[in-house]
Amino acid sequence: MAARAGEKRWSAAEEIDGIGEKRRIAMPQMIGFGTSSAITRDAFREQLRAAYDEEKATGDQATMVSIGCLLYWMSVHRDVPLEETSKHSLSPSALRACLLVAWVPAACQANESQPQAHEIVRLGALPGPTYGQVPRQARIRDTAQVFSVSVKGIKPEFGFQWPIEVYGFVAVRDNLDFRRNIIFYRDRNNCQTLNAEDSSLVLTGPSRAVVAGDIIHFEVELKVKGTRESEDKMLSFLFIDHNCILARSSYGKLFRETHTNKYCTTELMFAQLRVAVEATVDVKFVEGLRNQFCLRIFAQTKSFPHDDFVLFDSRGGDIVESDEGTIKLSRSVVSVESDGELILFAEAREPNSSAVVRDKITLIPKRESTSDGFFNLGFCKMEVCISWSLLLGYI
Repeated sequence: MAARAGEKRWSAAEEIDGIGEKRRIAMPQMIGFGTSSAITRDAFREQLRAAYDEEKATGDQATMVSIGCLLYWMSVHRDVPLEETSKHSLSPSALRACLLVAWVPAACQANESQPQAHEIVRLGALPGPTYGQVPRQARIRDTAQVFSVSVKGIKPEFGFQWPIEVYGFVAVRDNLDFRRNIIFYRDRNNCQTLNAEDSSLVLTGPSRAVVAGDIIHFEVELKVKGTRESEDKMLSFLFIDHNCILARSSYGKLFRETHTNKYCTTELMFAQLRVAVEATVDVKFVEGLRNQFCLRIFAQTKSFPHDDFVLFDSRGGDIVESDEGTIKLSRSVVSVESDGELILFAEAREPNSSAVVRDKITLIPKRESTSDGFFNLGFCKMEVCISWSLLLGYI
């Protein structure tokens, strides 16, 4: 049975990761909540249900759990051949814990009338428009904002020396649809180089706002690239829970989760925002130079004026833009408290110059529609469009 479940692993990885989900574009009549798919793949659901139900008929609870654990392991280690999955370092009990923590909500574990293991891939958020009628269930909600993820204190006794080439993923799950919301992803052919002076990951998400209504789960799996793939080393493998209900007394506090293993220390910095809306940022060149300078775009919110999060930094590569001049931001979705402000900054430095030019835009959140502004850096001008969305509740 494990083998049959394993034969479907490509479907599990494709369904659970959701890396290819498209972010919303600020145009009339376009979907405003389109950062989370509204339909799961029927094929995957049926495959998992068939495997689960077959074991349920025999009353083999252990095998039922092992099917879920195996699928979970394969979704994390999608490049590991099937015959190698039995050689992983996690024990069956640890795998079971991973399944219960990362996939199945506590209510589902305790209440047999709730969705069982074959239903762990839930329907995503129903879409609602940036323009037009707003769904009745859409409203301002508490959210979690991730500021940074960094790797510190690597241990040379285990063969790690700065700089290191890191790949893998960091994701968060909330109770909105229980699927991974990717906030960092790099494959082995596109590693990020970290050094002692700059060991923060370039975040690429979330793809939608993280709803902080209950417990949210962070998952971290980072590897260091070796000369050959067989020489790659695991750097950090973590599951972190954050109880948003208990943390409601800590609005305005920056949470710093630090976890140390024998290889390194991983630091995750995030905050819980009270009654927030989602903002999707788009930046477009409209005048002047485009690629002949270094550009950094970052954001702050009124509640955390000293803690910024980077949306784009060309020091990591060239400025990639569309034919229309729209910059491909590494991160575009942010949360803003409904009674707060979103402050966007642009910093640029021309080649062969040490002078840094800066401009900023301050925006008041809306519950729908868009806000516009401009960065004027002298040698270039950029148009900024913010699409505002309310958040849907649990399904």
